[in-house]
Amino acid sequence: MKLRWLWALPLILGGGLTWWWPSRAVKKTASPRLQTISVESAAQKGVGPIHPLAQYLLGSQQLFSRAIALSQHPRGTTADNNARVSRLINEAIVEATAAISHYPADPRGYAQRAQIYQAIDKYLPGAPQIALRDWQQAGRLGGNNPDYWRQAAKLCQKIGKNDCVVQNLVRAVAAVPTDGQLLLELARAESRNGELAAAKGHYQQLLSLLVDDRQRRQIKTEIEALDKLLAQAPGLRRQTPSPTQTEMVLKTPKLEAARLRTPVIIAAGEKATAAGKNEAVGNALSGTSVLPGGETELTIHNQKVTPQTRIYLTVMGDSANQPLRLARKGGGFFTVRLAGHALNHDLSFKWLLVSSPAGDGH
Repeated sequence: MKLRWLWALPLILGGGLTWWWPSRAVKKTASPRLQTISVESAAQKGVGPIHPLAQYLLGSQQLFSRAIALSQHPRGTTADNNARVSRLINEAIVEATAAISHYPADPRGYAQRAQIYQAIDKYLPGAPQIALRDWQQAGRLGGNNPDYWRQAAKLCQKIGKNDCVVQNLVRAVAAVPTDGQLLLELARAESRNGELAAAKGHYQQLLSLLVDDRQRRQIKTEIEALDKLLAQAPGLRRQTPSPTQTEMVLKTPKLEAARLRTPVIIAAGEKATAAGKNEAVGNALSGTSVLPGGETELTIHNQKVTPQTRIYLTVMGDSANQPLRLARKGGGFFTVRLAGHALNHDLSFKWLLVSSPAGDGH
């Protein structure tokens, strides 16, 4: 009687084995190869894992820094080194673009990609336009951070778009209206763009912030010179265009090493700085130039000058009662001359170009 249950032992063991064995069999069939294919397929469909933003930004910056170092300290042949630099740059762009794709409302991904494209603008057509749009998008998303707009303005100045410089600096000043350096950069940019009344207003705004007597005298001198030019051209009315909206670039072109014929040399990013008295005037409508001591004549090259351009001048220092006059002008240049003898010191002066198709003007 005690052994009657023994007849069920095979069923119990068999049932236990039947329940336990398939579980182990399932685990054995999940091979690493199948798992890899599954992850790759998900990534191709855009469903791959999303990493923290800091991981994309750090990865992109590390790759970018390695590209800079390798470009400045090349190894091997030019072709081989260019290939390595290009690969690092392209991987850095991919990481920055991933940051933008996964975190489109954060400005840092756009800023990271902008600095990369800005650094390779000599080697990749279209890079300046992508960098500019990325800086502007970072500015729109960055709230009260003026650095993105300042970098956009710096890039505009590099490619010779004065309107664009003013537009972006206006946005930077709007973010931090008490930043004296930004106000100075904006006033100078407006002056270069022929927007003298606007420049005067921002110089006056800057003057209210300054406490250093020497700096105040310099700004007052600028304002007085602008007043003199405005008095000579009373009909001058220039308004800053409204900032243009730019479409975001979806394509991210890469460096192609095979097309690079010279060594790729990438410089680290530079801080935006205000232009000084020796600023480039190749396409400015107004500017400050210096007649060196001992000279009576100075030629200024500017692509905006035509035989019909009206040119206004005003000195900003002691000219020993000698008028500074326009001596001659032509396509792409104008020459100024002191009426009398040369001075024993440099003489700063401002000039303004105004289109005048009806006559040859000043």
